[in-house]
Amino acid sequence: MRMRLLLAVIALAFSLTTPVSAQPTEKQAPAEKKPAPRLDLNTATADQLEALPGIGKAYAAKIVEGRPYTKAEQLKTRKVVPDATYAKIADLVTASEPLDINSATKTELEALPAIGTAYAAKIIAGRPYAKKDQLLSKKIIPEAAYNTIKDAIIAKQPEDKKAGTGGGAGTGGGGGKGTGGGNGGKK
Repeated sequence: MRMRLLLAVIALAFSLTTPVSAQPTEKQAPAEKKPAPRLDLNTATADQLEALPGIGKAYAAKIVEGRPYTKAEQLKTRKVVPDATYAKIADLVTASEPLDINSATKTELEALPAIGTAYAAKIIAGRPYAKKDQLLSKKIIPEAAYNTIKDAIIAKQPEDKKAGTGGGAGTGGGGGKGTGGGNGGKK
């Protein structure tokens, strides 16, 4: 009787110490792996880049120096890293479109590293910007913050400004002594 009781206690103790995963169950669903977020080539720090397989200090520095990127493949096409190294990291990196400081929302600006609520408000209040470095020349943000975000931003111009400002209705013009004008024989 004692022996039976002792065996029952041992069996009970053993069943309590066996991991649940080792115990037989009905069908266990396989654990779903969520893909890790890709590292943005335009905003990643050198330390983050160095953590990628095949990327050391030298390649990390070359990647940072080559910014901005519009596609991750530019690491290969611009010969920033060898094809074999790119193959190792292709699924781990991405290149986001630079954020336009002339049209970005306050929330988008606040999401940039080193830019909080106050700087986002100052950036919006200082619009429009002809060039992104006006964030410095207009004293909108400090140089340290600018250096942190400069590769992740752009200052796009409105379409009507890009087309040029020749103005006028096309009258006047062309007078003078002009020799050799025309279009060089091209139609």
